[in-house]
Amino acid sequence: SPTEKSSSRPTVSVEPSIFPSFALSSNPTLTTLPSRSLSDRPSFPPTVSQEPSVSPTTITRRDVRKILQFAALQGGDEFVKNATTAYQFQSLEWVVSSALGLNSDELSDARIVQRYVLGCIYYATYRVPHTYSLDPPPWINSTHWPPTPSTRSPESVYVHECDGWYGVMCATTQDGDRVVTGLDLRANKLSGSLPPEIILLKQSLVTLKLGKNDLVNYGKEGNAFLGQLTALEHLSVGQTYFENDGIPTEIGLLTNLVTYEADSNSYDGPLKGETFTNLQKLTSLIIGGNSYNSPVPTQIANLPLLTTFHVENSNVTGDLNYLTSMVSLQSHVMHSNALKGAIPSKLAALTSLVQLSLSSNELTGTIPVDIFGTMKGLNVLKLENNYFTGNMPDDVCELTKLFLKVLSADCDLEQSSLYAVNCICCTSCF
Repeated sequence: SPTEKSSSRPTVSVEPSIFPSFALSSNPTLTTLPSRSLSDRPSFPPTVSQEPSVSPTTITRRDVRKILQFAALQGGDEFVKNATTAYQFQSLEWVVSSALGLNSDELSDARIVQRYVLGCIYYATYRVPHTYSLDPPPWINSTHWPPTPSTRSPESVYVHECDGWYGVMCATTQDGDRVVTGLDLRANKLSGSLPPEIILLKQSLVTLKLGKNDLVNYGKEGNAFLGQLTALEHLSVGQTYFENDGIPTEIGLLTNLVTYEADSNSYDGPLKGETFTNLQKLTSLIIGGNSYNSPVPTQIANLPLLTTFHVENSNVTGDLNYLTSMVSLQSHVMHSNALKGAIPSKLAALTSLVQLSLSSNELTGTIPVDIFGTMKGLNVLKLENNYFTGNMPDDVCELTKLFLKVLSADCDLEQSSLYAVNCICCTSCF
């Protein structure tokens, strides 16, 4: 397991968000809802003055520090500990330098915190050494993101985070504030760890895509805080070094989630049904390339809107009966696992299937008649490297005259004399 970094992975303490609440809709303009009461804690410090008739005042270093100390996850302690190397301190200094000379109309309290979060992400993941890379490369694209002190310039410091920062998506509230709603930094050479400060964007962040990076987030400390991003609809951490005992149960708190990708990282442990119980909006679940050593739980099989379910090469056990209730499924990739038993006849109900890959399992019996023939839009059917016998049904071969372009089985009789399928219409024989 990667070495944990105490200075860059603070313990997360849950604080009420200082951002105004708003509801997301298909319209990019967001609707403001009434603010929550914060009477049980000190009120958030005003930008400069709470008196309504006072003109905007120039922001000072002290103003910024006071705002960020209030919002910081450790109450400002992170700005003192290991100050010269801590990503929080580096972000604080950048926010201060970019705020000086502006006034309270140009840089609200919420925007100061928003910029602080983005700074934390940058300084925690830009060329940060870790177990898997002692000398990581720079980000591929860091346009407008916080520069290092030696390369700072007015042009790079004062660009609004919603004006062309690479990978940053924004929307506008009813009050005219521009807030960050998405980050897409996939395949951009991020290293280090995703910092928990991202939860300070929990009321606005809808999309978080970090796949194909060298991010190391280990165990509960590095994963549990993701469950606080409850506005998320799209989450991608696949092909990273996010590591945990199975998929973190806190993912189950993301009840607005529509797509979830966590493939080929190190979520090694059983698939826990309770993680998926409340993910009723989920349409795409891509979680292959891990090691679960467990069957598919009924909670996944019962997700009503799931159309894409990929869990290949993950030591999934059990049989195919979980599939019989997944009538909305269009793409199912389950190759290279440890499934056993026969193909159930109830699979005929999956009439929307376009892709089905069951190769390299331990499935047995004959390929049933009148099952795949109901799947008129089937484009890919892969059945090789199992223990099937008999003939490929005529109704399957008829599909090759429609949309079925890939049909593979153990039909090379010279290579598979014991377990072989007689197939005259297969596009590939093994």
